[in-house]
Amino acid sequence: MSSNDPKEAERRARQELEAAHRALEALPPLIEQLAAINEQARALGIFVEDRPLLQCSHCGLTEDELANGQHVTYYEPDEPDTGLRFIQDEADEELFRCPACGAEVRLDPLDPLDEPDNL
Repeated sequence: MSSNDPKEAERRARQELEAAHRALEALPPLIEQLAAINEQARALGIFVEDRPLLQCSHCGLTEDELANGQHVTYYEPDEPDTGLRFIQDEADEELFRCPACGAEVRLDPLDPLDEPDNL
């Protein structure tokens, strides 16, 4: 059979399509597993967000991520974790509320983490 055989090309295309369908069917359980892992990490205090870290311009509360992935907040870098966490607005994913003073904190759209070259 020649590599230009239309029936062979159709068979290969059908096999590739079936493989793609199988891969798509495998995604939902994997996504659920990833969501569960993210929740476990959050419960352990690990920063798993895909957003820049925040700082309140009103009171100075600052988020940070330690080398071990632990999510912390402080007023000065040498202070211990306050245990406070910025609260994301349910209607606006770029808006947060400072847990210490209640001020609104908006994600900086020009933050280097948002640049395509850094993704």
